[in-house]
Amino acid sequence: MLGAIRDNTAMAGGLGNLTSGVDAAIASRQDDFTSVIARAKNAAGRDRTKAAREAAEQFVASALVQPILSQLRTTNWAAEPFTPTPGERTFQQMTDAQTAITLVRKTRWGLVDRIAEAIERRSATEVNA
Repeated sequence: MLGAIRDNTAMAGGLGNLTSGVDAAIASRQDDFTSVIARAKNAAGRDRTKAAREAAEQFVASALVQPILSQLRTTNWAAEPFTPTPGERTFQQMTDAQTAITLVRKTRWGLVDRIAEAIERRSATEVNA
């Protein structure tokens, strides 16, 4: 009986760690979004449409594609000779970020188009205000 209680307590502690990890991930995504919006606002000298498109691409890459790639890497069940080397594990996050940007830029994403339109409209209303 005491063993079962200890097991349940250990599981609850594990869930707390998972929740704090999720909160940290959400905070990171919010910071990413804020930095993307700031870059779009600072692009006054460039074409607004191009700047909005770039900001939308960066946002989708960092908030949608990169976490999916990271999750796929962490669930790697490859056999021993095919597991990631220490060098690969060191640079996985940078590789995921670059791959996400490349994927978003090289393909047509409807989500990117919608976000770019929203950024462009918002920046137009802020300039006119």
